[in-house]
Amino acid sequence: MKNLISEKYRVLFFFIVLVIICIFFLMFFLNQKSVKLPRNAEQKSSESFTFFDVGENTVLTKAKLKDLRRILGQHRLENLTPVYLDFVHRGWLAKYFPDLEAFDIVFEKPRLRDPIASNTIKLHYRYAHQKNIPFRDIRFVFSRYTNKPLLLFLRLPGDGNIVINNLKNTHGMPQTIENVKIPGPGPVYFWERGEDLLVTSVLSDRYGKPETHIFIFYGKNAEIFKQTIMEKYPEPDIKTGF
Repeated sequence: MKNLISEKYRVLFFFIVLVIICIFFLMFFLNQKSVKLPRNAEQKSSESFTFFDVGENTVLTKAKLKDLRRILGQHRLENLTPVYLDFVHRGWLAKYFPDLEAFDIVFEKPRLRDPIASNTIKLHYRYAHQKNIPFRDIRFVFSRYTNKPLLLFLRLPGDGNIVINNLKNTHGMPQTIENVKIPGPGPVYFWERGEDLLVTSVLSDRYGKPETHIFIFYGKNAEIFKQTIMEKYPEPDIKTGF
């Protein structure tokens, strides 16, 4: 009798686990399919920083997504993931780039965290290195309002000399942040093109080994996104009771 009861609960347990797994995969599948993109759009050339032809004027479309998949491999959509500007630690960019402080304040507002997350398209590529591309982690953040890029985060192991030298050849010699406080050996370089910013920094991973982080900020696109978010989600009226 006890064996029958144990078997019954074992079957029930596995059934519950199976249901949970099915729900998880269903939610994941729906999340991947929930972004509606135009099939095609006019793609104007970008004048500042580009990464595999994605720049400040790029419009994310189904065709562009297909191109990125061909180059970088399969992506993962992270629709509900919060968006943070900093790749070092919170407040770091605002400290060394004061012009970004207004954006940092908006992106860090607790009441705007969910609206920003749900109104951005985040593409995460983790297997680009399998296509002979040195990056271990690639994250695009696009605006849902314009389908244009806001941010790009890249990470690759080592000191990134090859990539940084390519950037120097393409965009000229960078500026250097002196006496910068980062969890790693550095250096920190940056380039500016109009309202756009590209920063490279050699940090230390959790094992103490160097890894290069690259951050691109598309200023004009981010400003449009910030204004739209603030208009659609204004500060609530404060009721004092008097």
